[in-house]
Amino acid sequence: MESCRLPIELCEKVMNALRGHEDEILDGTNSRMQEEYTSKRQPALRACALTCHAWRVRAQYLLWTFPVILDSQHLAHFRTAIQSSPNITITRGLVLGGIYGPNVLDLSTAEVLGSLLRDSFPALHSVTVYSGDELRLHEGTSGVPSWLHTIAIGRPIPGILKTIVLQHQTELKENYCCKEVVGTSEEVVGSEKQLPELLAGLAELTIRLDWCKDPERCAAYIWSVLPGMHDVLRFEYRVNWDDVWRPYTLPVAK
Repeated sequence: MESCRLPIELCEKVMNALRGHEDEILDGTNSRMQEEYTSKRQPALRACALTCHAWRVRAQYLLWTFPVILDSQHLAHFRTAIQSSPNITITRGLVLGGIYGPNVLDLSTAEVLGSLLRDSFPALHSVTVYSGDELRLHEGTSGVPSWLHTIAIGRPIPGILKTIVLQHQTELKENYCCKEVVGTSEEVVGSEKQLPELLAGLAELTIRLDWCKDPERCAAYIWSVLPGMHDVLRFEYRVNWDDVWRPYTLPVAK
C-alpha cells in the first residue's frame, strides 16, 4: 500500500501554528498562555524536530527564534543546549519568567539572567522577564546587579536590543522589588558606560507593576533612578492577575 505524504509546506504551516504568533509569546502578560506554550507547544515542536530531517530545520528555527523559559527544568535543558548550538545566532526574543510551583524559576539574583545573556544571542531584539513569586524578591537584593543592569552588560552588540519588558509584583516595602528590577542608579558595576549608553538604540523599556493598586510609589522611584531613559520608559499596572494591563503616567511626566 502506497503511503500518504503531506507537502512539506503544509507540515511547516502546522509547525508555525504550534508556536503561535511571536507577539503572544513575547508578551508575558498571560501566564496561562506561557505555561501552555512551555508544557505543550514547545515539547510538540521538539518532537517535530526529531521526526525527520525534512521537519528538523523549520522546527528548530521556531524553537530557537523565541524560546520561553518558565521553570528550573526548562532552564537546565536550555543552558545545556546553548553551550553547543549554533542556533543562538537566530534568537530574536527571549522570555524568562517564574511561575508558581515546585520548579519555579528563581529570579531573585542576576545569576540566571547573566548566565544566559552574557555575550550570547547577538540578534536579540526583545527580552521579557517576569517573576510570579514575590517572596523570592526578598533574597539577594543587596549588592546584586538588577535585572536591567544585567541585561545591559550582557549585550555583545549595542543597538540591537529594541524592547525590554520587566514585570514584577509590588507588594514589598522599601522598594525592594523595584531595586531588584532597575537598580539604584544608571551607573553599572563593571562597566565604564552608564545604562543609556549600554542600551543605546532601545525603543521601549516597559515596567509592569503586578498586583498593584497604587502604581505611583514604584513608578516614582524608577523614574527617579533612570533619568537618562525617560524617553523610552513606560509603565503598566494591574490589580489582579486576570486584569488587563493599564498604562500609567506619572504626574511629573505629563
